Amino acid sequence: MIESNDLEAQLLKQIEECRGELAAAEKTVADAQIRVKNLEDDLNSFITALETFRRRVNKAASPSEGRFRGLTIAEAAEALLREAGRPLKAKEISEALTAGGVRLAKTPYIQVHGALSNNHRFVRKGKAEFALAPMDSEDERSL
Repeated sequence: MIESNDLEAQLLKQIEECRGELAAAEKTVADAQIRVKNLEDDLNSFITALETFRRRVNKAASPSEGRFRGLTIAEAAEALLREAGRPLKAKEISEALTAGGVRLAKTPYIQVHGALSNNHRFVRKGKAEFALAPMDSEDERSL
C-alpha cells in the first residue's frame, strides 16, 4: 500500500510536470501567435506591393497615354507605316495602335481595315495588308 506521503509526493511531482508542460505549451502558443502576426504583416505587405504593381501596369497600359493618343486611326497608321518603312497587316497595325493609345472597337483589325481601305493615303498590298500610297507632286508640294 502506498503511504500518503508517497502519494502526495507523486501528485506534487505530476503537478509540477503538468505545470512545466503547460508553460512549454503556452510558450509554443505565444511563439505561434508571434509567427502568425509576422505572417499576417508579410501577407499585407505582399498584397500592398501587388496592388501597387497592378496600378503601375494598368497605368502604363492605359490607352490615355501613348504615342498615338489623340490621333485618328488614319493619322496613327500613317505614322506607324512611315516608321516601319514596309507594308503592314491590318492586325499588326491595330495591335500597334492599341498599344500606342488609340481606342478601337471590339474588332480592332476590322475597324483599322475599314478606315484604311477608304482612305486615299493608303494602298492595299495584299490580303489585309496596307502601305502608304505614293505621293503625287501636288501632295509633295503641300508638305
